[in-house]
Amino acid sequence: MLVQGVPNAKSPSGAKLYFLRRVPHDPFLNNPAGSGETTWACGASTARRMRRARERILRRLLTNGGTGLNGVLYKEW
Repeated sequence: MLVQGVPNAKSPSGAKLYFLRRVPHDPFLNNPAGSGETTWACGASTARRMRRARERILRRLLTNGGTGLNGVLYKEW
């Protein structure tokens, strides 16, 4: 969708908004020959792994008691 565009809700003519010219290569994959669309793995298992990793990071921040660069405690983010 980022490459194909999405309808602009503010455009009376229904023009599309484009966010990317092309899908970039996955920087962690050592295969620069493949197209961007083929180098990214966006399946359900990848989404689940990302969600679990995000939850672990948030849990660690919330129990850490540290303060962010903005001076706000992590648990108040």
